[in-house]
Amino acid sequence: MKKFLSLIFIVSLLPAQQKFFFSLNPGASLYTTENSSKVIGEKSIEWFGGGSIGYETSDLFETNLRFTYDVAFTQVNDALKFFFTSDKGPDVIDTFGADYLLYLHNVDVTQQFKLDDQFSFSFGPTLSWVNRSIIIHDIPRFSEIGPATMGFEDRLATLCAGAAASVTMEVPFDDTPEHLFFFAGIKSRILFSLWTDARGRNVSNYRQEFILAQINVGIGYSY
Repeated sequence: MKKFLSLIFIVSLLPAQQKFFFSLNPGASLYTTENSSKVIGEKSIEWFGGGSIGYETSDLFETNLRFTYDVAFTQVNDALKFFFTSDKGPDVIDTFGADYLLYLHNVDVTQQFKLDDQFSFSFGPTLSWVNRSIIIHDIPRFSEIGPATMGFEDRLATLCAGAAASVTMEVPFDDTPEHLFFFAGIKSRILFSLWTDARGRNVSNYRQEFILAQINVGIGYSY
């Protein structure tokens, strides 16, 4: 037992490998309950932009843990369209639309498993703070009194949880212990809403679910 404890103490003094990295993360929505929501009309969420920063470290038992902050965002222009009719009849004299904006702020804690010198697989839990906004920039005036246009914005925030998994290829720029590296990979994420900031609204029947896939392309530094 003493030898085992001594071994743990010696290993704990050994330097662990550390990595910092950032990437661009274009992605796609494979499924989301938002596409069946009335606020998005007949359109749908398809593509996401995004980026991430992260830190990776190895523990006592050579287990690599990766901590990643990842943001994904999308916008659907004129998700809802409104018609402004004449007060003298049903003729449409103007239109205006509502834009749909969605931001997902994700924090992943994943364990890295090396497949070979270049490829690795990771899996772990994720938390996401989701911000959804419906914005009307210009609403035509309905009378001669008041400003020519006015705006409207409705925000909804949701806490989601789920899991993330990825496969990554890493290529170092040189063979030294401290080096820059290029990496590319594919990540998937599944999320389920836990809590919604209602702010006086009835959200008892509202939920958010997401299945997302993204490509990660970036650079990092290992030391």
